[in-house]
Amino acid sequence: MFEGFTVMGFQYESGAGEVGWHITAFRMRDPIHDYWFAGQKFYSMSIRFAYQGTNHTVVQIFDEIAGSDANEKKAVLKATATWEYSSEME
Repeated sequence: MFEGFTVMGFQYESGAGEVGWHITAFRMRDPIHDYWFAGQKFYSMSIRFAYQGTNHTVVQIFDEIAGSDANEKKAVLKATATWEYSSEME
């Protein structure tokens, strides 16, 4: 829980070294939000696991999301900072 939100995420790195997060965030009894987070920006996205029967994951990133909940953004920023710090300590 971060700032009252449940936040889950998976970090991905492209072949070119670009890093981003597939984030799922929600408050109890609120709709679940799925988006891509990279470079302090939030984008709508689509993700396909086991694409066409392979072991590949396909991530499609679309437009930047405008007008997102400020508290939800703060929760995602805290969550990703915590996860990144934890991975650095390993």
